[in-house]
Amino acid sequence: MNELCMNHLSFSQLTQAEQCPYAYYLIRIAGIQPQENAFSQAGSFVHHLLADWARGMNSLEELPVLWAAGFSEYVTECFPPYLEAKDYRRKLLESVGAYFKHFRGFPGYDIIAAEQPFTSSLAGEPFMGVIDLILRDQATGEYVVVDHKSSSLSSFRRSKRAMYRQVLLYAKYLADHFGTFPARLCFNLFRESVLDEQPFRSEDYVEAVHWAEDTIRAMNERDLTDWFELRPDQFYCTNLCPARGNCSYGCWQNHTKGVDRNEKQPQPVPA
Repeated sequence: MNELCMNHLSFSQLTQAEQCPYAYYLIRIAGIQPQENAFSQAGSFVHHLLADWARGMNSLEELPVLWAAGFSEYVTECFPPYLEAKDYRRKLLESVGAYFKHFRGFPGYDIIAAEQPFTSSLAGEPFMGVIDLILRDQATGEYVVVDHKSSSLSSFRRSKRAMYRQVLLYAKYLADHFGTFPARLCFNLFRESVLDEQPFRSEDYVEAVHWAEDTIRAMNERDLTDWFELRPDQFYCTNLCPARGNCSYGCWQNHTKGVDRNEKQPQPVPA
């Protein structure tokens, strides 16, 4: 593989390389320290609590208490200013607290694994991931892959196809270890207390694998200067991108409030 890329690829790395090659370069090649954001911090905390519950380390009754007690410790970054002005932090604390208060687990299913790491191969390159939850239907014996997401319902719907690619690629782990693909794929949108589920379809799996392999081949074909390609998105670059503190565009976005940003945009500078 191109020596500029990581030894092990993940779904998030593939999407990052596709979304903004320069952000991938800064983090994966130049080696800058990724910057967290409040959304990912809150999501990671929920993942941690649900994984501990699935492993029997805490009870359903403890989940809302643990969430409220640990929120400030885990979520240290600020939300975007316009959301902070709308008291988003308090609303998120309350909405996820309500989710945990009413969460009853997954009745009718056995928990097979939580936060299950795996390594496989795509386009001849090592591919790794972590499956949030693997369930088995007690009535049918069929497997279900569950992925916890902090996305809003509207954001999820806009990027649903791309998000399902992730769990489709993860489904290979079940085929390799249990001899069968999952019957269903599910996203647990905990902010909205919504479970979005669809059946596993082989044609969707083939499309996801083709997308991943095409993305990896495109990454391998890039030389060093090809990675200096910006694909700006104002909200992502300003608030979410893990390279925003080191990228000239992300820093520029954060320090040019009230000016015409279309007049002059900075060009990336190699780290």
